[in-house]
Amino acid sequence: MITDSMIRGEFVHQVVSRGIKRIYATQTDVVGTYLTGGTGQLKAFLSKAPFDLRLGGWGVDKVYYIRLLRYLRFLDIKHRKDKMKLRRNLHLYNKVVWGVIRGEIEPGLLYGFTEEVRGSIRSELEETLKEQ
Repeated sequence: MITDSMIRGEFVHQVVSRGIKRIYATQTDVVGTYLTGGTGQLKAFLSKAPFDLRLGGWGVDKVYYIRLLRYLRFLDIKHRKDKMKLRRNLHLYNKVVWGVIRGEIEPGLLYGFTEEVRGSIRSELEETLKEQ
């Protein structure tokens, strides 16, 4: 039996996962385009999109752990005024992370749970149950 809380949980999971993947994809593109000539470890790390989902605990259904490197925040600051064109294009941390959270995830969670979305998620979950 599919409950309303299952549908809501799946909706939140879809919105948050899509946002996290968008953050990592944008960061990977920026590193691949503007920060070439290194070891390639940063791009490899970001392309893996390392985030964990843990279920259960303290009344919370799903907890997301997003791994962001500490020095990633300062890579865009590193380039001084002599490289302002490069610096303007380095959207690695604040512009990407907070832009996606405030611009996509938050509005998606607040206004995206419509009856149409609820019906499509219910049908997806019913199909999944039938396959098992």
